[in-house]
Amino acid sequence: MEALLQDLRFGIRMLYKHPGMSVMAIVTFGLGIGLTTTVFNIVNGVLFRGLPFDESDRIMALGRTNPTQNIQNMGVSVHDFVDWREQETIFDGVAAWSVAAINLSKEAGRPERHTGGLFTASMFE
Repeated sequence: MEALLQDLRFGIRMLYKHPGMSVMAIVTFGLGIGLTTTVFNIVNGVLFRGLPFDESDRIMALGRTNPTQNIQNMGVSVHDFVDWREQETIFDGVAAWSVAAINLSKEAGRPERHTGGLFTASMFE
């Protein structure tokens, strides 16, 4: 127990002796713990618990690619979406979504810019 107290006293003396290094170490630990917690929560929520929808294992995302130009994820045009929706025969339904900047305001307030999701009407069927 005496050795532990000596180590703590020594550590506190070093913190006072080198304040810049102490602040750097504390910030580094804080960022490391925060990032680790964030990644764990994302992985735990999405991979282990699943999505908060009934039969969420049946939800799929369709997209376009262009391997000749090494493009892995391209947007889908409205015309392609309409064609896919009219011609598909295997899915229960097809819906589209997009992320966009939107402005929200109170009645007399100044508009604030937020990131929001835009969905087709059939998204939550």
